[in-house]
Amino acid sequence: MMNSNSPLIVEPTNLSYAWSQLFLRVIGSGSTKASTVLLSLRDFRDGEAIEDLTIREALDDCLLALSRPSVHTVANTIFPINLWKRVGCNRHELYEKYLGNFLG
Repeated sequence: MMNSNSPLIVEPTNLSYAWSQLFLRVIGSGSTKASTVLLSLRDFRDGEAIEDLTIREALDDCLLALSRPSVHTVANTIFPINLWKRVGCNRHELYEKYLGNFLG
């Protein structure tokens, strides 16, 4: 069992593999407590994380059955990709819009 002070480090090349690894870890632990996770992705295609849609859909189905938010919803809270695309991948505009949405 992982020490609660030690982060789980996940370094897959595929975003779906990361989500599935984390999902299985959380579900398999039987714990309701959150732990620290460090996820590092290095491989992208045309600026997008590489995914396996079969895994993504299976994970979304499991999350739905557990009355949990979808992968897209959770991911968008970590990094607002839709907003990023809307501002033309300009980080200064992203910061301005992001802060404006939450502080404005």
